[in-house]
Amino acid sequence: IAFGYCLGHRLYVWLVRNINKHKLSAAWSESTGEK
Repeated sequence: IAFGYCLGHRLYVWLVRNINKHKLSAAWSESTGEK
């Protein structure tokens, strides 16, 4: 159970990081006028 929880937590953190990175890059491209 602990192993599955650790794996799920790592996957969640990875997803959050990817989503944040995507939002940051999208906001950056908008602010610089690149579409």
